[in-house]
Amino acid sequence: MKFGGKVENANFPENTSDFNSYITNAENAGAEVIFAPTSTNYAQLIVEQASAKGVKATLMAGDTWDSNQILSAAAGKDVDIKVTTFYQEGGNPEFDAGFKAWLEGDSQNLTDNGGDAKISAVSAMGYDAYFTALEALKIAGSTAPADVMEALWKVDFTGVTGDIKFDDTNGDAIRTTAYIKVVNTETANWDFVKEQGVD
Repeated sequence: MKFGGKVENANFPENTSDFNSYITNAENAGAEVIFAPTSTNYAQLIVEQASAKGVKATLMAGDTWDSNQILSAAAGKDVDIKVTTFYQEGGNPEFDAGFKAWLEGDSQNLTDNGGDAKISAVSAMGYDAYFTALEALKIAGSTAPADVMEALWKVDFTGVTGDIKFDDTNGDAIRTTAYIKVVNTETANWDFVKEQGVD
């Protein structure tokens, strides 16, 4: 690695609910960081089991961990969780206000959002994904799947999470900025750390 250190990889089978052996192995190897880019459901289990084992390594992940469910799992626990994500609440006040009003207008919406009106990056990106699909439909002038797929390469608009367009090589989303957040286990909130650009 460029900056030193050693990376070890471990995979788990689908529908695993017991991560204790993986966590123990990481601890025994002296891991300072456990990077676990998993789904929210797996993430909650990892947080709870790492906390129960007294893990001191930082748990790191991407935007799927930017969720109220992770905040709930970490609340009151001695865990260090950091994520990189693509939206910070407050980044688009108009979207935030409208989304919070929608959440607060229906108790089921609030329940589905983890019990409060916090805005996760996944919600903001889901919103942008919907409008990305609409843009592709407009460009395609057709609902045929092949036409829409081809049109996705031409999508270029500004969403609530920033500019939306895809590279010419793999069709990956072009993102040059990420937000780093850390879980505040006392307040069960995300604390903003910094905005990180990509060269």
